[in-house]
Amino acid sequence: MRHSIGLRSIRFLAAQAMAVVALSWAAQAQDRVALVVGNSKYVSVNGVPNAVNDGHTMARALREIGFAVVDGYDLNRDGMERQIREFLRKSETARVALLFYAGHGLQVDGRNYLLPVNTKLEVASDLGFETIGLDNILESLNGTSRTNIIILDACRNNPFAQSLASRFGAARSVTVLSGLAGYSNLGTGTLIAFSTAPGAVALDGTGSNSPFTKALARHVRTPGLEVRQMLTRVRADVAAETRGRQIPWDNSSLLGEVYLAGTGRPESEHVNVPPAVPAPAADDLLWEAIKSSNVAAVFEEFVNKFPTSPHARDARGRADELKKTDDLKKSQVAMLPPGAGTQIGKLASAPANAPIASFTRHNGGWSVAFSFAEPVTGISWRLGESGNFRETGFLDAFDPRTRRRMPNPAIELDADQRAATIYVRYVDANGSLQGPFPIRFEPTGALEREQRKILEMTTGSWLSFREFNGLIVYYTHLMSYRCAIRQVRIGLDSTIPDRAIAMPPCNEKDPMAIPADAQPYLKVPPATRLVSVEITYRDGSISEVKTFRR
Repeated sequence: MRHSIGLRSIRFLAAQAMAVVALSWAAQAQDRVALVVGNSKYVSVNGVPNAVNDGHTMARALREIGFAVVDGYDLNRDGMERQIREFLRKSETARVALLFYAGHGLQVDGRNYLLPVNTKLEVASDLGFETIGLDNILESLNGTSRTNIIILDACRNNPFAQSLASRFGAARSVTVLSGLAGYSNLGTGTLIAFSTAPGAVALDGTGSNSPFTKALARHVRTPGLEVRQMLTRVRADVAAETRGRQIPWDNSSLLGEVYLAGTGRPESEHVNVPPAVPAPAADDLLWEAIKSSNVAAVFEEFVNKFPTSPHARDARGRADELKKTDDLKKSQVAMLPPGAGTQIGKLASAPANAPIASFTRHNGGWSVAFSFAEPVTGISWRLGESGNFRETGFLDAFDPRTRRRMPNPAIELDADQRAATIYVRYVDANGSLQGPFPIRFEPTGALEREQRKILEMTTGSWLSFREFNGLIVYYTHLMSYRCAIRQVRIGLDSTIPDRAIAMPPCNEKDPMAIPADAQPYLKVPPATRLVSVEITYRDGSISEVKTFRR
């Protein structure tokens, strides 16, 4: 009898425990809500074969990382509106609201519209009744207490745009494009990601998912990956798969770091406790740490912190010296004649119509994007001093300046491509062949410049805090772009970075990958309130000191 009562009690307690876990999970999910819409089977135009598959893939991925997902597929106008209303109601009490849409979309006069499957656009007035205005959704989500993530795989080749342009063109002055328009002004706390660049057209893909959704579903599940860093990896994968024909884009007004799959869980047994931070009176130790710095502000901070130190006089002198040097450099640059210096001479002698190139390293190799000073109707290139020129091909988009298909401005190079000269030619709007123009490719220098540019654009992501068996400071972002870094120094509860943190060597074959034995975090004293960071780049220049507060 006692055995029977014990068994019932155990079962009752187990049921209670499962209920508590379920309620806890449900509460967490309601804190993070998502709407997923995939529209494939359009009534009046050709469909989008992979859109429904893309929706199912993303709904599954978001549920796996703890989102409460509202999803709908092949929705008409009423169905989309119902789903959006339900999503907006749930988002009012959520910390994170995410919208993913796959299907047809277009822009009219710079405003973006998502298209239900029963959309019919016959006259200008249909636009407001047949479509869903994305700007209206963004306006409803606007609020500083919530993070809003909008992801649009809706820039695909769109038959609505061409028919709409021909019908509207005679009635009024209007611009209708297949691709979606970018946003220069977003509500606070919002990020919007496009499957391709504003105004361009994305690919549907040859598999079960589009290239963008396939990459997104893979990386969104990764713990410890901040959303902007996650989108950078998606961008690299899509550029590699499409050989530069599709480059995802995003705009952000986020106020802090957002980890869609959580911040990760480092194993406590691998956490190294650093030596104790020197006491504020340890001016000798700090002086040894900073005396070789080239930043005047570091010495000024030292004087402010230790005004009676024996080193204060030297610190003042060093600060004054560095300020004078900076002022002298600025004045010398301002006074240089146009032909002075080897590099300036090269720029002055270069033709005014010479293209420029930007180099982007990704998992598959290098993407090289050319930029031209005038409209072009064709682009060809050659690697090295001999051989035939190759055409870059064309994008599935029209250039409104030439009224012709836009030539593809990007090429791909192998990951192990050595230093070489790329020769570029182009056909101008009058049909004349221009060039060839030489562009030098130096893989090591290009990698350093690209990663430094990313670091300088993402200073808010250099460090992040997390509490797990104590206080931990992550520097995963810095480690991902270490090929531009010679040294990283940090300061705990000080604006003077006085301690170097170890970085693994740069691996040019896979530059953004973090080695399995590398540790991208430090355990710091629990009372730490502030961490300062200073980067010494590969060329010896030093960043501004950035501070991160808990």
